[in-house]
Amino acid sequence: MKHSAKAAARLAREREKLDRRVAARAAKSARAARSAAARSAGASKAGRASEAEGARAGQVAAAGPAIAEPAVIGPASPPAAVTPASGLSGPAVAVRDLSVAGAVTAGPVARQRLSQLPYAIVLAGTVAGLVLMQLTKGAVRSGTLVIAGALLAGSLTRLVLPDSRAGMLRSRRRLVDVALLTALGAGLLISGLTVKL
Repeated sequence: MKHSAKAAARLAREREKLDRRVAARAAKSARAARSAAARSAGASKAGRASEAEGARAGQVAAAGPAIAEPAVIGPASPPAAVTPASGLSGPAVAVRDLSVAGAVTAGPVARQRLSQLPYAIVLAGTVAGLVLMQLTKGAVRSGTLVIAGALLAGSLTRLVLPDSRAGMLRSRRRLVDVALLTALGAGLLISGLTVKL
């Protein structure tokens, strides 16, 4: 009797566990069904949005030259969609005007050119010193001092500016660049001040 009562209690516990598991799986599948329905509703909204984008793209394409960029629709979007403007099957795309794209890409190009300014100044100082030495044969000392000043200014600039703004002054690690430029500039400065020509 004792064994049968224990066995019955154990069976009842296992049945409760099984019932809880079944209820949890049912709740999980219900949540999955609700999220799938929400995703399909979102996909239909995205489809309507892509149709609106396609109509707008047709207007923009009629107005002038354009480029195509992929549009982010969402995780439940179909792998391929037909856009009404082109009638071609493929990923849904949004079309932007070239003038807008040019305005967007002008910022990084201008920043990249601006980051080369310190290198251009050091290069201009070095060239000015060499031209000064070439034009006036007796001004070797002055040309050497100009080059030394340009190299020392480049060393200070490399020390102060972050790597993203140092441009072509950044060829190695910061301390290596600063040490090399300082050594070259100090050597030319000392030789320009001490050597008598």
